[in-house]
Amino acid sequence: MNRVAGGKKEVHVEMKAEVHKGIAGLNSLRKQWEKLHCFCDLWARFEWYHSYVTNLAVDAENIYYIQVIAGGETVAIIPAEICAQKNGLIKSPKVLCLAFHSHISLTDFPLNPHIDPHKVAACMLQAFQKLPVKWNLIRWSRIMHSSHALTVARTITNCTVLMRPGKLCNIVDTSKPFAEYFNTLSNHTRSQLRRMRKRLTEVGSWHIVQNIDFEDIDTSYKEFLRIESSGWKGKAGSAIELNRGARGFYATLLEQSSLDFIPEITLLMLESKSIAGEFSITTHACRYSLKVGYDEQYSKVTPGQLLTEEVVKYACGSTSIEQMNFITDMQHQLLWHPRREETFDVIIFRRRLYGFLFNCYYLAGRLAKSAKQLILPENKMKKS
Repeated sequence: MNRVAGGKKEVHVEMKAEVHKGIAGLNSLRKQWEKLHCFCDLWARFEWYHSYVTNLAVDAENIYYIQVIAGGETVAIIPAEICAQKNGLIKSPKVLCLAFHSHISLTDFPLNPHIDPHKVAACMLQAFQKLPVKWNLIRWSRIMHSSHALTVARTITNCTVLMRPGKLCNIVDTSKPFAEYFNTLSNHTRSQLRRMRKRLTEVGSWHIVQNIDFEDIDTSYKEFLRIESSGWKGKAGSAIELNRGARGFYATLLEQSSLDFIPEITLLMLESKSIAGEFSITTHACRYSLKVGYDEQYSKVTPGQLLTEEVVKYACGSTSIEQMNFITDMQHQLLWHPRREETFDVIIFRRRLYGFLFNCYYLAGRLAKSAKQLILPENKMKKS
């Protein structure tokens, strides 16, 4: 039905949701998912979820996919993984999550931004209510300020929604030539980078190698794994090479290379030995730096920072890369004076009572933390 409103024709399109489950459900949505890629950051792409589901998910068959359809076209696909988590006063409820793992720094889902997000949210919640599982809340962790997930969450009115600020995400604008960008850095930063380069040059001849320079991508991946596990991560058992799921996750990302999804490994070579490596993916004019590791035997020559400088220089020189996303908010990244975007942890409660209790618990915790911060300085002053 069409009607005229304010001189413009308003089109009412019927919206419905279909539910798919497990790996078979994910694969059945591939074509519809890929049609939404033009609106997606890395975290919302099919390749990202496929790599997660087949390697890191606790139970791939325990994930539902809500396909929202408007006028015969898929306008959103919202994953819902059944997780058991403890959230404040609510002990180990059934939680509907997006991809959730220590190697998943940020999350999102595909959405056509030209569709009313309020209608998408309503359709999604109706589908969630019909799932054959008793869930208490929806939790979308590590979503960016610009994400589709946050856009949808902000429109929800018939449930209690709590949005907690998370860690910042560092982003560097690489649309300018590197020389121009380099001159925007402070004198101290520029001098520091020059000292780093001089220090490494004094040790030996060094150069940068990208995986395209290797006969086989597996060679560069194995070198990256060796570097990443050479230090404290290897000793602590948290290195990618020591974790079968994580190792498979990054390998699966590499296997899915295409014209608009470009996984890449960049290595810093000292003479004939690689001493630092970066795993990145470039899509939609953004280079996502997923992992950077270096051989800790060479920490005095700061190989990680020098590799990052070379990667930023490459991105500035590329006509297809406009920005570089460091994903995290590490102290050493501040050297590049990045734009810092907020991330959020969003919790949507099925029952308002749960939302009310959790909100009281959360606010009480924040007040207690603030009071502690005020009291501690006073105690220190008395002792001094």
